[in-house]
Amino acid sequence: MQGSIQSKPLLPVQPYFETTSQRYYEKRVWKLGISHFYRYQVDDPSGTTIAVPDGCIDFVFDCSADASGPGSSVIGTVLQHKEIRTQYRHVYFGVRFLPGVCPAMLRVPNGQLIEQDVPMPEVIDAPELSEKICSAGSFRAQSQVFWKAYTAAWQKREEDLAGDGKARLAAAVQQLVNASGGRVSIQALSDKTGYSTRYIDRVFREVVGLSPKTFCQIIRFQRLLNLLHSSEQQRLTDLADACGYYDQPQLIRQFKHYTGTTPRAYRKMLADADYHHRVVVTDFHLSGALPQ
Repeated sequence: MQGSIQSKPLLPVQPYFETTSQRYYEKRVWKLGISHFYRYQVDDPSGTTIAVPDGCIDFVFDCSADASGPGSSVIGTVLQHKEIRTQYRHVYFGVRFLPGVCPAMLRVPNGQLIEQDVPMPEVIDAPELSEKICSAGSFRAQSQVFWKAYTAAWQKREEDLAGDGKARLAAAVQQLVNASGGRVSIQALSDKTGYSTRYIDRVFREVVGLSPKTFCQIIRFQRLLNLLHSSEQQRLTDLADACGYYDQPQLIRQFKHYTGTTPRAYRKMLADADYHHRVVVTDFHLSGALPQ
């Protein structure tokens, strides 16, 4: 089981958002710190949904015809389940970055965005991006517009941060935690990076806005979601062992803190929503050379 956990990258998910739509489209990227692009229409008229912790920054564009012009926002991770307002029949294009990644374009530290939903013009340098994406039309075209703009911004940011030791350390910790599924101790991070546990904790909080311990807990939870989505019959005791929980009761407590429900009720929600038929994974090519 542990081998399967390491076999492919973590996909940070927001399942309650995905189930607000009859079809939720994804283009998985896993390059330049981007997890995936997504597009969906809110088909649930209730007006609310639930956000869960994912450790990610999202760039979200409201491309609805009835919106008062293209709207866009930058959204930080929540730290426990949180009710979020939705707009019925609105169409959204989004970019989800990998957990802990500080996106290029962003003018503020990740920590300032935790539990926040901020208008995009206030925190990124891309004044025409929202209009270009919303006028692009198709999901593929929107993804390509963002990819072209972002690769250029990423290259510039990498050059600017070439000598930033703190940014490099935070990125190394983020990669180690993601690769382990959250199953890495602060001492192991110290051993692998060569920095003291106290220094790692201070730098990671400064750059990412979370302690390494909290970040590990969120990644472990997201890994559990990934496994629940792919292993309907897996026993909770096996999942607890695979994800690094002490035992099944600890898994259930943590899961309820992050989702507001139990794993059993969550599995029923997935089945009732026909979750696996709602999420459509696309496989188009993003043109343009990757930065060297």
